[in-house]
Amino acid sequence: MKKILLIPVSLILMGCSNDAAYEWGFKTTYTASCKPERGKEVCECEANKLLENFSQSELNNGDLDKVKVISIIKECEKSD
Repeated sequence: MKKILLIPVSLILMGCSNDAAYEWGFKTTYTASCKPERGKEVCECEANKLLENFSQSELNNGDLDKVKVISIIKECEKSD
């Protein structure tokens, strides 16, 4: 009985952790690819806002609304 219950629970946990892993990987890669003069905080802000405003498939395909991306960049630069 325990084995039967563990399978669905582990699948749920794996599904949740995949989203978290994607977000962590995106933030880490995005921040690492930023130029040092832009500042770590600005790059982290941009990564967080991009994850909030776009789906994983949009981010992976690069199918992003340019106006929205520019407004995110400007917003993060102002908050620095």
